[in-house]
Amino acid sequence: MLGCNLTEHHGVIDFGDNEIEVAISFDGSLLRLTSSGDEIGVWDRSSYSLTRSGKSTFVLHAENYDLTFRPISPEEFAQAASRGLNDAAPKPSHRKQSGRHRDRVEPGPQAKPITLILFYLLVIGTLAMGAWAFMSILN
Repeated sequence: MLGCNLTEHHGVIDFGDNEIEVAISFDGSLLRLTSSGDEIGVWDRSSYSLTRSGKSTFVLHAENYDLTFRPISPEEFAQAASRGLNDAAPKPSHRKQSGRHRDRVEPGPQAKPITLILFYLLVIGTLAMGAWAFMSILN
């Protein structure tokens, strides 16, 4: 296993009514998630995001899942996470962030051509029915 000298940050991940004890460690640009010595996942910096969602809670977004992580030592984890993210992350863009939430919003998948065609047909049909209803009110 790579990064055997890494510091593990222990805590729990909430799954609604269940909690699982886990450890998170940073290995350069990789984040490792383990439980009871078994590897749950390894993600490189481009495939996960980690945001603080409270004083002692962090949200790990990876593989279309949002995992709520509560470390035993939140401040120590926050420092390690920021070091790991600063070392591995690409330089941030200089865009202005507004509001309280600074989470990244990933663009969704492109619409398929048939979806666009059906959407525009629906719009045209709705406009035609609206015009017909308006004309019948006038007559």
